[in-house]
Amino acid sequence: SSNWSCAYDAVVTCLAAMYKEQPDSWRNSWRNESAAAQLLAIDFNTALSSAGFRASSLDDARDHMRDLLYAANPSLFPRYGAVGTAAVDILDVIAPRELR
Repeated sequence: SSNWSCAYDAVVTCLAAMYKEQPDSWRNSWRNESAAAQLLAIDFNTALSSAGFRASSLDDARDHMRDLLYAANPSLFPRYGAVGTAAVDILDVIAPRELR
């Protein structure tokens, strides 16, 4: 991909599929794990309340998360240019290891 979003796409797609299948109690608990999880939960809930998870709604969730992570740590989560990031680094922000 020319926008170097592969790791973000993978994380968002997997989390969206998992989120969709979980009960509300799990969703409420997960959303409180981090600011990134809260942001994704908002985007996932919006997608579920409309037409469901479509590529455009997942792209929006990905872009919102990328903006948040870039603002928090631009060197680890570059937003522009031909530089990727590791999926594990994204997951560490969404679900910090000390909470797992």
